[in-house]
Amino acid sequence: MLDCDNTLWGGVVGEEKKLVVYTGRVPEVFGRFGNPGDQIRADQRQVIYWLGPGGGLYRQERPWITADGVRNSIDPDPDSPDATLIAEEVSDLSFEYSDGSTWAVEWDGTAPGPDGVTPLGPPRAIRLTLTLQLPAGRNEFVEKRVSQVIAVRSAPGTYTPTLIEAPTDGASDT
Repeated sequence: MLDCDNTLWGGVVGEEKKLVVYTGRVPEVFGRFGNPGDQIRADQRQVIYWLGPGGGLYRQERPWITADGVRNSIDPDPDSPDATLIAEEVSDLSFEYSDGSTWAVEWDGTAPGPDGVTPLGPPRAIRLTLTLQLPAGRNEFVEKRVSQVIAVRSAPGTYTPTLIEAPTDGASDT
């Protein structure tokens, strides 16, 4: 299990079957008129993606408090009203994390980087592989595997991993 102290500053904490991303939103007060003296909701968010116990890709987003020791967990709460099944067809998944040269099945953005002091930060890329059970007829299913590499533009460094496959949407490769 990964250490979750000060995870907000790492941006990404991940395991093979779970991805935790710390992000920010524009505070709601900027999106509508209101009394500037009213308390504003936190704009920091923790978003967790995970494989449910019986399958299915789940997502949970919750406001995040930056004080030490407050809601310091990277475990999802499947019974929470903000936990949502977003793809029931997913029978398996894996997350992999790249530092620009190798892939790993765990990432802790709060771990010290090469200088031994500065947090490592988010990975250069995250590869998501989904195994889908798709209906192919009455009580018949076909299994498909799909992968996507997601470049993390806010990661430290200048290396951007190459895509697994070239785009097939008719766009030019120049």
